[in-house]
Amino acid sequence: MGLGANWAQCVKDCRGEFICNCDNDDYWHNPDKLQLQLDYMRTHPNCNILITNHRTHNRSTGEIQECTVEIDHTDIQEYMYSGCHFCNATIMYRADFMKAHLECQWAFVCQGV
Repeated sequence: MGLGANWAQCVKDCRGEFICNCDNDDYWHNPDKLQLQLDYMRTHPNCNILITNHRTHNRSTGEIQECTVEIDHTDIQEYMYSGCHFCNATIMYRADFMKAHLECQWAFVCQGV
């Protein structure tokens, strides 16, 4: 099936109001991460995608790097369609929004953009 098609099928199968990703090599070091994002999304109904700062760990050097999201909220959707350069484990999005844009998102995955 492939990575992109599998992800798209998982999104289609989701039944909740919100979707978050946490891949097998990711972890959330803040135990309140989901609650903080959920509270924000519920109090900002026009927000469809929420991205947070994150840390990366270089296994070879042991270095931990703080990564700050520096993008204006009006640019997120355009940035997402240009290749989605966010840390996947930080994203929370409304399921209905993602499902409505899934075909467009899938087109970019297929084209390798």
